[in-house]
Amino acid sequence: MADRVATAATDNLPQLAVEIRRRVMSVRWPLTADRSAVVGLLAASLAFYYPLVFLGRISYGAYLSHLPLLGVYMYYLQPINAFSIRGLVIFVIWFASVILVSWLSFRFIELPFLRIKNRLGGRAQNSRSDTAISRAPAG
Repeated sequence: MADRVATAATDNLPQLAVEIRRRVMSVRWPLTADRSAVVGLLAASLAFYYPLVFLGRISYGAYLSHLPLLGVYMYYLQPINAFSIRGLVIFVIWFASVILVSWLSFRFIELPFLRIKNRLGGRAQNSRSDTAISRAPAG
């Protein structure tokens, strides 16, 4: 019985997707000639939303630190039941520690190297443009 219900639901998915797309496309979007302009405007407004910019800047540190921190929490705080108040509190503390460690790694590891890269990259660009001008034929 459950298999028949599941297959019936998955058989109707393409029809459901077509119906949803038809209804979305039929909406009259005010003041826009193109629906993609709405999506572009939304993406542009989110691009300058400070919390998202902050998370984008520390995302590499979060990628590197989230799994080791999770391992430490799992080792010392066993057993963790995800569906309990204790599990929720542990998750919130783990998430905050990932954000903190990621920000610290961005601030004290990544930023100094980015500054060095910008200084050296600026000299390399200037020296290349100087040599390109000096090698150009006079004329």
